[in-house]
Amino acid sequence: MNIPNQTPATSEKGFVNEPINDLGRLAMALGYTGMVMILCKLEILSTVRHALACVGQMALTNYLAQTVICNTIFLGFGFGMWGKMQRYEIYFVVLGIWVFQLIFSVAWLQRYSFGPAEWLWRSLTYRKSQPMRKIAS
Repeated sequence: MNIPNQTPATSEKGFVNEPINDLGRLAMALGYTGMVMILCKLEILSTVRHALACVGQMALTNYLAQTVICNTIFLGFGFGMWGKMQRYEIYFVVLGIWVFQLIFSVAWLQRYSFGPAEWLWRSLTYRKSQPMRKIAS
């Protein structure tokens, strides 16, 4: 069926060039992945990588902490800020929580082997209290 005023890049169901856009997205994703891999190989930002690794090692603890912090900030039993902040203000909240979690995770894992929630999870799984403090070297 011929649609009047139809440009060559469109059809009656939508854009013909969608597969090209998808290939472009794939190329961008692969480019970003490659850039991150190169940065990791070159040891650039090693302090940030170490801090992110600590956050990942305490993922359950950080998830629960983030939930408590955000509920306190946004819900009625806390500060009740839901719907009162602009998007750019929320980015500052996110940045603050992330900085806190990066610093807290590194400091915690300097003294302990696991995060508190991870320790509890392991202790319940193995049905005995797991050693939490790092062994002095």
